[in-house]
Amino acid sequence: MKLIVGLGNPGKEYNDTRHNAGFIILEKFLEKKSGEWGNEAKGNAIVSRLKLSGEDIILALPQSYMNLSGEVVLELLHWYKLSIADLIVVHDELDIPFGTVQVKKNIGAAGHNGIKSIIEKLKSEDFVRVRVGIGQSDQKTPSEKYVLERFNEEQIRKMPEISDIAVEKIKLLIEHGYSDFISKYNK
Repeated sequence: MKLIVGLGNPGKEYNDTRHNAGFIILEKFLEKKSGEWGNEAKGNAIVSRLKLSGEDIILALPQSYMNLSGEVVLELLHWYKLSIADLIVVHDELDIPFGTVQVKKNIGAAGHNGIKSIIEKLKSEDFVRVRVGIGQSDQKTPSEKYVLERFNEEQIRKMPEISDIAVEKIKLLIEHGYSDFISKYNK
């Protein structure tokens, strides 16, 4: 079983913001699998259970704010009796260009408060991350404000394509495992 957590902030005021890229990607993932949210509820998260390539998958959207994501992730891992090796976290990333989707593990938080919270609660960086590039803010906009701004019109038009790429990478990760994925597909 795998736990795939999309990071974001709950509430309509955060819809389509850069910081909610993880929510956007998992919503697309569930849509492609014709699933629905809420077929299972655990803790402070909206979850959905489905199968992919014969593997049970739990998709989760924490309903805490970003900087408390670690509490929800830890609770979900305990509830489902999973290890850190079963965790995939999908999140926005300032440090890579808009539209780039990278798969990595064992890297620091790089200023991302949701990832920082997860690392602190799990006491480990050894989990897979699907990083969705949102690009750097201009010099005038502080990063903490930039991530909470809505995507611009051009970015909104490109998000379905970016979501498709991220969903495909997640599927390949599930089918092949991290090591094989990195050697075959992460170019």
